[in-house]
This record gives sequence, structure tokens and C-alpha cells, in this order.
Amino acid sequence: MKKNHLYVFALIAAMFCLAACDDNSEGMATAVSGVTMEPVSSTLAVGGELTLRANVLPENATNKEVTWSSGNPRVAKVEGGIVTAIAVGETVITVTTDDGGKTAICEITVIENDIPVSGITLDRETLEIEIGDTEILIAIVEPDDATDREVVWSSSSDGVAEVDQDGKVTAIAKGQATITAMAGGIAAKCEVTVVPAVSEITLDYETLTIEVGFTRSLTATVKPDDATAEVVWTSSRESTATVDQNGTVSGIDAGTATITATAGGKSAKCEVVITPAKWARSNIVWIEDSTEPDGGRLSFAVTVNDNTAIPANSQGVYFRWGSLVAVSPVGNYGAGSILHSPSGDKTYEWWTSGGQGWGELPYINDTGSPFNDYVNAADDFATYNGGTGFDTAIDKGDICRYISSRGWVDGNWRLPTAYELGVLTTEGAVMAAGSPWNGITVPDEGDNANGLYRFESGYFLGYGVDTNDNTENPAPGTIFAPAAGTMHISSGALYNVGVYGYLWTGSSAQSQFAAQLAFYGDRAGWPEQNRRYAATVRCIRILQ
Repeated sequence: MKKNHLYVFALIAAMFCLAACDDNSEGMATAVSGVTMEPVSSTLAVGGELTLRANVLPENATNKEVTWSSGNPRVAKVEGGIVTAIAVGETVITVTTDDGGKTAICEITVIENDIPVSGITLDRETLEIEIGDTEILIAIVEPDDATDREVVWSSSSDGVAEVDQDGKVTAIAKGQATITAMAGGIAAKCEVTVVPAVSEITLDYETLTIEVGFTRSLTATVKPDDATAEVVWTSSRESTATVDQNGTVSGIDAGTATITATAGGKSAKCEVVITPAKWARSNIVWIEDSTEPDGGRLSFAVTVNDNTAIPANSQGVYFRWGSLVAVSPVGNYGAGSILHSPSGDKTYEWWTSGGQGWGELPYINDTGSPFNDYVNAADDFATYNGGTGFDTAIDKGDICRYISSRGWVDGNWRLPTAYELGVLTTEGAVMAAGSPWNGITVPDEGDNANGLYRFESGYFLGYGVDTNDNTENPAPGTIFAPAAGTMHISSGALYNVGVYGYLWTGSSAQSQFAAQLAFYGDRAGWPEQNRRYAATVRCIRILQ
């Protein structure tokens, strides 16, 4: 019986011990000390996923439960440690332990889906550069939203041309090199030629005088001879003179301008003086004008625009040498032929009561100085009548000076010397293309009475003339002298219209003669013509 009691007691003690042990295990739970995350940062493309791993410390922590959260769920969301990229941007994924609230983070960057480079081009496929100079090449990577747009630059010959990683090319020595830009495995190339630097540039003229409407050419010489830099031409005042990229300078308006030629950073200059146009652009004609006492005025084309009203190939009216009396070209000299007489004397006409006729038409018949020699450069009217050049009381003198004094044209004009007309012929003269030099019928009516009949036959005179020039409005720098014929010495009858042409000069010859420019179908000449003949007149400007 005693043994049984001992057994029961031992069993009860064992059970008490087991209960006590269970109570002690709950009191010894291991707390969380921290948490780490792998990885700590990552980049994802939109739509990509990443599994994060949270390591709760210590490893034997009793409660390892964690909670995941995203700082910006619109960029990336997280569920159970799995991150899903939503949109481009940045956010922080945080893991927090349930036990103790310990945290760890992972920085997430979301980018667009990887877009490959489809092409690359350079702003230039070829480049010429002088030794020592630099140029920037620009690479254009396509598409604009390519993921990796980095460009890598290289040169095939660093000894000729180097390139840095910004595309700056530096010329080292004469030769050729290929510059390559690479992006996304695709290349673009620029062929570079390195040339010697320009050491000097000179012009064939340092000063130049050009008339309005004329052109002259400048030539630039670049040194060394193998330098290939382009010459660039500029004008300091394009309203006065222009220059094209061939060095051709055109006179626009009276004044001065500086023409500059530049190559490889070097420059040369030419000072250009533009003078008013020297030659009238038509013979003298009669313009009907009711505001004038005579019902008209003597005039001629001065500018290119004037040729609209007064074509350059107008026949013109006629004058004896040194006469101010204008005679109409219509028919032979007779009743109503006189268009203008400064003195108002109409008694030179046949029909006037007591009229004197052609034989008494005034002209310079003086044989004393200065009207008695043949100095082809002489302006014989410069000192006439006190230096005015004309005398309206006797209807004699320089008709061009007279027209200028009346204000009927812009500027001051005079009869040209024989030398000046001769210069026009030496610069170049060609027979006008088109109509023949004979068989032309001149109308005896309408504008022809005023000398405005338009002749196709005649001579182009001046610098750079061409057979294709327009006879009504010749190219700047040239004049067209129509074959207007002459009025006969004894009768005033008009001869050789369309066959021969004559222009009076202001240079006298001995006795009763004066110098003319005469031109025929195949040549131009200088006859000493009797002053009693009547011919057309082309005026020249008096330059101050």
C-alpha cells in the first residue's frame, strides 16, 4: 500500500514539473533586433517586376512577420515583397517588422522600356578645316527617346585630326581623316580634309573708280598656293556698291564703299568710289509738255528707269554743230521742222514770212580759238560765252549744257570730246543683232517727229557689250547709238537713216569742220565733218 502512495506522489511531481517547464518557455521569446533588404536599390523598366528579400534579425527571432509599403504606388507598387513598376519615376519600398517596427528600404527607379538606337547622323558628311582650327560636329541620334543615347567619337588618324567626346574636331596636320560617331552599335562618319592655313590674301586693286551702272571685277590671291579656303566678298555699303561672290563689283549709287575679301581669317580691302553714270542713255529727243512755253522740252534718258519713256534706241532730234536749234527728223527739212529755238526765233523755217531757211540755221562757224584745232581731248565749249558754254540770244553753243541749265534733266551735262567717244569704241563695239543696216522705212508721223522712232540698227558701245543686249534699254555700262543718219549740208534732207549713224562731239577741227563719231554696218570711224551738217547728240555728264 505504501508503494502505491509513493508512485502517485512521483507522478504528481512529474506533472507539476512539466507544467512549470511550459510556463518558463513562454517567458524566454527572442525579440527582433533589425531588418535588412536585398537589393538596396534597383532600376526597372515600366511593367517590370523585382522580388525583394527581407532578412529579419536575429535569425532566431520569435516573430519574423513583416509589412511592405511603397512611398509612391503610382510609380511602383509592392505586394509580399514583389515590386511592380507602374510609371517612370522614383520611389522607396519600405519593409517593416511586426515585432519592434524595424525598417529597411530599397530605392526604386522606374524608366521607360528599353528603346534601341535606330540611326545616327552627323550635321556634315564632309569638312574642310585649316591646320590649328577647330570645328564642332553634331550627332543626331534616333529615335529621340532611345534608352541609351551616348555617342562615342573616334578619329581614323589622330595625327591629322583629333576629336574629343563632345564632337570637337581639331586640325593637326595636312591630310585626311575619318571622324566616326557611334551610338547603340550604329555609326555615322564625316570625311575631314585638313588644309594649310591662309597666310595672306591680296587684291589686284586697292582703289577703284566705277560709274553708276557699270561693273568691275576684283581678283583675290590667297597664299599659300595650296590653301583652299573659300573667299567671301562683302560690301560696307550695298546702297552704293554691291559685290557678288565672284568679286564682281556693281556701281549702284554715287558714293564710296569698301569691298572686303576674306579667306581663312585673313582679309584684303579695296576702296571703291562710285561716280554718277557718265553717258546719257539715249540721244536728245523732244518731249511734248503743255506746261512749257514751247509746248515741250528737250530731254534724254539719264537712268535705266528713264528708258521706259525714252528708249535708248530712239532716233533723236538733229543739231548743226554748236547749234541750240532742235530740228525734227520727220521728212526733209521744211515747214514746221523746228522743235525748239532758245531765242524764240522761228525765221529759220522756210514757210515763215521773210524766212531764211536751212542755210541760215545757226551753228558755230567761228574759226578762231578754241574752234580752230583738232585736239580730240578738248572741250571747246568750256570757256564759250563767259564759261556758260552757250548763248541763247544767238542760239549757239553746247546743247547739252543748255538742256542742263533749263533743269530738263537731272545733273550737269555737256557735249563729249572726241577722245571720250573714242574710249567707248576702244572698250568694245559690236553691230546690233537683228535688223539689217538698210531697207528701213522711217515713219513720217507720230512720235518720230520728236525723234522717238526706235531703230534696231546701230552700234552698241562701251565696256562688255553683247550682241544680245536690249536696244531699248542696254545693259548697264553700255550705250546703244542708233543709225540715225544725217541732215544734208545744203538742203537739210535726211539721208542714210538706218544705214549710217553720226554723233557730234564737242571737239572742233580746222576750218569749218568738227569731229564726229561715224559708224557703218561694219566699222566705226572719225571723220572731220562740215559743221553745217546736222546730226544727233549723245551727252556726257560733267563730273565735279
